Amino acid sequence: METTAQYLIDKYDNITLTTVQLAAVLHMTPESLLVAVSGERLPVHTYKIGNRRVADVRDVAAYLDNQRKLA
Repeated sequence: METTAQYLIDKYDNITLTTVQLAAVLHMTPESLLVAVSGERLPVHTYKIGNRRVADVRDVAAYLDNQRKLA
């Protein structure tokens, strides 16, 4: 069985997700995601590489897996 992290890596062909990709995974608009980041309300840690904000696929997968357990 494929893990959530491996699924995201395969889908986005990278270990990091851009804000647009992360917004899609979290069912948000990129704008609302950036508002959540600036308000420190985004449930997934993001960081900057150069001038791009990204999220590590493993952090996103951990969040999604935890949400599934809570559901």
